[in-house]
Amino acid sequence: MESNDRGENRAELNTFRKKLYFIALISVAAIAVFLYFFLAPAGGFPSGKIFKVTEGESLSQIASNLRMDGYIRSRSLFKLAVVFDGHAERLRSGEYYFDRPLNPFEIARRLARGISGIQTIRITIPEGFNLFQIANLFEQARMFNQSALFAETGNPARDYNIYKNPSRPFDFSRLSQALKGKPENVSLEGYIFPDTYFVNQNEQPQEVLAKIIQNFNKKVSMDIRLKIKKSGQGMHEILTMASMLEEEATSTSDRKIISGILWKRLKIGMALQVDPTVRYATGKFTGALSVDDYKFDSLFNTYKYRGLPPGPISNPGLDAIEAALEPTSTSYFYYLSGKSGIIHYAKTFEEHKLNKGRYLK
Repeated sequence: MESNDRGENRAELNTFRKKLYFIALISVAAIAVFLYFFLAPAGGFPSGKIFKVTEGESLSQIASNLRMDGYIRSRSLFKLAVVFDGHAERLRSGEYYFDRPLNPFEIARRLARGISGIQTIRITIPEGFNLFQIANLFEQARMFNQSALFAETGNPARDYNIYKNPSRPFDFSRLSQALKGKPENVSLEGYIFPDTYFVNQNEQPQEVLAKIIQNFNKKVSMDIRLKIKKSGQGMHEILTMASMLEEEATSTSDRKIISGILWKRLKIGMALQVDPTVRYATGKFTGALSVDDYKFDSLFNTYKYRGLPPGPISNPGLDAIEAALEPTSTSYFYYLSGKSGIIHYAKTFEEHKLNKGRYLK
C-alpha cells in the first residue's frame, strides 16, 4: 500500500509541477507581451517628425492622435503610462520632436513635462543683409536652403517686368499692414527686420518668416508709420530708400545727408546712381565694378534706370529708416566714399570729379 501511495504522490507532484511550469510559462509570456506593448516602441515609429498637442486637447484625443500617427500601439496602454507617471491631467500643448523611437512611458513623460526635443537655434540677421545672405545663414544653421526660402519670399533682384514671381502659398500681408502697400511682384526684401531670432530646428521657412514679419510690426513703431504717412511716401518707398542708405553709409549724419541728396535727385528726375544697386542687380557683392556692370540691364540698376528701384536692395535697420524719413537738406548733389571710409560731398559734377581724383586713387 505504501508503495502505491508513494507512486500516487509522485504522480500528483509531477502533475503539480507541470501545472506550475505551465503557469510560469504563461506568466512569462504575459509579462513579455506586456513589456513588448508597454516598454517597446511601436513598429514603424515615425522618428524625425513633429507631433503637435493642441491647447485644450483631452488625454483621449492625444492618445488617439498618437495611435493614428503610429507613435503608439495602444491608446489604453498610453493612458495607463500617463497615469503611472502621475500627470493624467497635465499633458502640455506644443510641438514634440522624437529623434528616435520611444515607448509609451517615455512619450508620456515627455508630454507631461513639456520636453519638446526640438533644438532652438539663434539666428542673427545683421542690418543691411539681403535675402541672399539671409538664406546663407539658414543654410549654415542646417535648417533650409536658398530655394526653400525664396519659394516663400520671392526671388530677390529679379525684374518682374520680364519674370513673374511664383505664387506663394501664404499671404504674409495678413500678418502686417505694412505689406499691404508692397507691390505684388516683388520679393520680401526690405521687410526681413534685422534682429536676433530664436527658431526651432525643424521650423519651415513660412513659420520663420511669420515670426520675422510679426517682429517687423513691433519694431517699425506707430511713430515711424505716422512719419511715413506725413512724408508723402509709402512704406515700400521708404524701405527702398533706407536699404540704399544702409549700404552707402554707416553714420547717422552721413545717412541723413545722402538721404537729402537722393530725394533731391528723385525730385528733379536725376538718376540716383547708387553703386550698391548695381551690385544687387548683378550679384557682384565683392570686388570692383566694371563698365559692363554699370550697363547691366536691370530695373534695380539706378545708373541705367531713373527713379527708385522696384524694391529694397537689403533689409535696413531703424537708423537707416529714420534717415530716409529725416533727410538733411544741403546744397550737395554728389558724394563718394574715399579709401579711408570718409564720405566726401560735392555741389557740382566738377567738384565730384576732383574728389574722385583726390580720394579714390
